[in-house]
Amino acid sequence: MLSEGSSMDIAIDVNNVGKRYYLNNSIRERVINALNPFGKSNGDIRKEFWALNDLNFKIREGESVGIIGSNGAGKSTLLKILSRVTKPTIGNFNTKGRIGALIEVGAGFSPDFTGRENVYLNASILGMSRKEVNEKFEEIVDFAGIEKFMDTPVKHYSSGMYVRLGFAIAANINPDILLVDEILAVGDFMFQKKCFDKMRLFREQGKTFILVTHDLLNVENNCKRVIYLNNGKIMFDGNTNEGISLYLNDITKERNVPGHLSPLNRCMTTGDIEFLDIKLLDGSNTTIDEVISGDDLIIEMEYIAKQPLINPKIEIGIVSAGMTVGQTNTHSDGGPGVIKGKGKIRCKIPSIPLVFGRYCLNFYVSDGLTGADILVILNGKEFSVVLPPSIRLGGELLGFIRFNGKWELAG
Repeated sequence: MLSEGSSMDIAIDVNNVGKRYYLNNSIRERVINALNPFGKSNGDIRKEFWALNDLNFKIREGESVGIIGSNGAGKSTLLKILSRVTKPTIGNFNTKGRIGALIEVGAGFSPDFTGRENVYLNASILGMSRKEVNEKFEEIVDFAGIEKFMDTPVKHYSSGMYVRLGFAIAANINPDILLVDEILAVGDFMFQKKCFDKMRLFREQGKTFILVTHDLLNVENNCKRVIYLNNGKIMFDGNTNEGISLYLNDITKERNVPGHLSPLNRCMTTGDIEFLDIKLLDGSNTTIDEVISGDDLIIEMEYIAKQPLINPKIEIGIVSAGMTVGQTNTHSDGGPGVIKGKGKIRCKIPSIPLVFGRYCLNFYVSDGLTGADILVILNGKEFSVVLPPSIRLGGELLGFIRFNGKWELAG
């Protein structure tokens, strides 16, 4: 957890915060309750539900913090409180500096206003002057990529367009604190990458960044600290890897799976199969952690299966910037029909077409008949891709995939 420090470097200070809601408060029950001389209806409309309960934590300026937990844990409620969309029932909190928040589709937008009008409205709510909005307007529009729709009422926007404009405003108002909920999953692939690049730049500038997501790899790549919520309470606050491992372990217990955590990174397993080691090899079977784009890559998994697995689905996902950029699995691409005992299995990716950058591998093993998860390993292996010497000075390559284009003059 956060060590003691001066208040000058604290961006967010949460003290004994709780948020209470009431269940079963339908209009019918309210009317019955109002007419009841004893002040109660047959349905107990005063049934309390605490979405958050006695939260205490501090976040320093410049920290990147992931908020994780199952559905209903209180993650989004916490972000709504921090962004002042809703108030806590008890407790208090303080924030330092301007806050940019993207917490739900269309939050802060007026549906009958155009995109242009909503930029000025939303930015002013977030504390920007009209002069500042004028200076940032073109940058916001360019980032959102919906220029031709800026004079259209946003009630006609798709959810993806809402997200584009909302994130463009939140990320370009030069906030001191950026709050981002799971909502980014609504955006398309390339826009998500643009958002993650923006968040990476944001962290490099020393700004405070809070991310709520179910994508644990995204948390691992973008956050150095994790707050794990369960039933509105803090179960863990500290190192990202430790928090993710605890969360996965709790999920395993909740599902009544007699599993445990493998020492090989963040992992959930039933115990039917474990990966003892994962290696990356080149075409000559030499162990590597860096591959040249266009060369063959071999992924070798050493396993031990406690009982024979009939036609299991073994899947490998290549991940970068919090997104899966490619996958292969034994059901679609062919693989061994039976896994048993101790052994090794290899997957060869010929002429890997990735561009320069850092990547990691996720591994999934599921039952061949039921599809139930047997083993999940997040960020099981990291590696780098470098470009061949012949094209290293050939200019910037965008995206994740490098195409071997054949260029010639025609006519």
